[in-house]
Amino acid sequence: MQMMKNLIPAQMLLQILFQILLQTIILTTVAEAQDDSRVQLRHIAGIRTIDFTGGTGLNSRNGELSRCKFYSPIFFLRTAFNFEKTNFPSTVLSDYSLKYSANFTVVKLSDKLFVNAELGFFSGLEGNTAYSPADDPTFLYPAATVFIYGVFAGGNLELYLNENVALVGSIQQWYMLGSAFGEWKYQMNGGFRFILN
Repeated sequence: MQMMKNLIPAQMLLQILFQILLQTIILTTVAEAQDDSRVQLRHIAGIRTIDFTGGTGLNSRNGELSRCKFYSPIFFLRTAFNFEKTNFPSTVLSDYSLKYSANFTVVKLSDKLFVNAELGFFSGLEGNTAYSPADDPTFLYPAATVFIYGVFAGGNLELYLNENVALVGSIQQWYMLGSAFGEWKYQMNGGFRFILN
């Protein structure tokens, strides 16, 4: 009888240890699943983000504020306001553009790194200071503001630092109509993406 009394606490102790081990395994699995769900939240329908980026082009500096909305794990739309200032020897050029683009996730390199392709169009205003052409320095073109529009294509990277913040980088080739200084330009940008919801 005394032996039975000693065995009961030992069995209870084993059961308690087994329950603790089981609960630890369950909690760890749930925590990992929650982490995975947070990772998936980066690219699911309904997620909205805001981006602050800046960069460079040929003789230019630019800044961009954009907003993204995800419609699926591999597709999101982006609306952006872009400002670019270009310094030429003869004049200074300022572009103000609204951009609309479709983005497609090409490859997910890890849970934190995504590569996207981008295709879009833009419209805006281009202003320049008065300038003289190189072949006739005696002639002065007056300062002017013109309407510009066109299309662009490129690629961008997202590197998530946590569930809410990512580093973003992009390169784009623009085809412009209406500009006084050529039809082609490029932009390289980098900055931060913040998930809003």
